[in-house]
Amino acid sequence: MEVGYVYWIHLKDQWDPTEDGYVGVSKNPEVRFKQHRKTKNPLLAEGMKSPDVVMDILFVGSYECAMMRERCFRPRPNMGWNINIGGKVPPNQKGKPKSEQTKQLISQNNVGMKGKKHSEETKEMMRRNRKNNPSFAGKKHSDETKKKLSEIAKNRKTNPMSGRKHSPETRILISNKMRKHTDKGEN
Repeated sequence: MEVGYVYWIHLKDQWDPTEDGYVGVSKNPEVRFKQHRKTKNPLLAEGMKSPDVVMDILFVGSYECAMMRERCFRPRPNMGWNINIGGKVPPNQKGKPKSEQTKQLISQNNVGMKGKKHSEETKEMMRRNRKNNPSFAGKKHSDETKKKLSEIAKNRKTNPMSGRKHSPETRILISNKMRKHTDKGEN
């Protein structure tokens, strides 16, 4: 039997898994938690930035039962930090070869506006929307918001090893790996 875990990623002060946070299913929730740090889901990505984010296991059982349980927690899209309904396995296309026809369709769909122009009607509509939208109307950030953004930028680490050093054991491992890598090229 394949074991499935229903996990709940949430902030420490959130208490309702039916409304708050993110609910998912995994065979290895610890690894999946780390993978969620690089998610494309904007709601989950924002939540994962918090130092108060935690993960709880809500259910352990067969993978099929776990999928059904996830569906109970997320019966509709856009609940909590979830975008989709629960209980569905997303298709994983990574590493699968694509047919020439599929490659051509992808290429055609990625051209965007290349070689095309907006109609005057569309341009006018875009101008009106830009004028009426406060985020585009030259609105400036308040001093308080500027301070918050500044603090966020100061605390953001760009490199996970920033301010840290490898242990001597790790240095030896890295050195040996690099030596093997460079020795292969000399033959």
